[in-house]
Amino acid sequence: MIRLERYSKIPWNHDLWSLVRYFRALRLKGKKLTEWLDDLGRGSSLSTQTNKFPVSSELVELLIAYIHDSSKLLNHALVALRTENEAIKFCKDHRFVVGSTTTQNISHHQSSKALISTVSGIAEKICKSAGVSVDLNPQRRAIWFLENGLHVSARNLDGAIPSLFNPHTIWEIKEYWGKT
Repeated sequence: MIRLERYSKIPWNHDLWSLVRYFRALRLKGKKLTEWLDDLGRGSSLSTQTNKFPVSSELVELLIAYIHDSSKLLNHALVALRTENEAIKFCKDHRFVVGSTTTQNISHHQSSKALISTVSGIAEKICKSAGVSVDLNPQRRAIWFLENGLHVSARNLDGAIPSLFNPHTIWEIKEYWGKT
């Protein structure tokens, strides 16, 4: 993964990130994207019938740079993706057992769990060498007791270190090698 320091230094609550999420929700491309950015730059705000969100020219410039840079990174990432067969081969080469996501519809692609197997296999090796416990297939929610109360993960998880009770690390992977 390539990290762009310019954006890493921008705080999570900066207006840029709300604007990026709004922009992504619009799903604009080509001429419509150009027109939208031009209108945003000229109008200095996003408007609804009842509200306005001011957008400085600096923020518009930063958004345009971010869109450009993230587009280049997406292309780089897409080239680096592997196929399901390559992922399964990686697991076999490292002796990771690969399960599958099965559906009742046999004409539907029965997707492998190669990414889950990879992450779990690597976590298991690292934890074993460090003498740390790991729960590799809890399929339940994690629970943390914190100073300010109880926190329960929103979803069942695929792994936790050292366990689901006050874990230090958790993971949940959504994997589908769609072919149907």
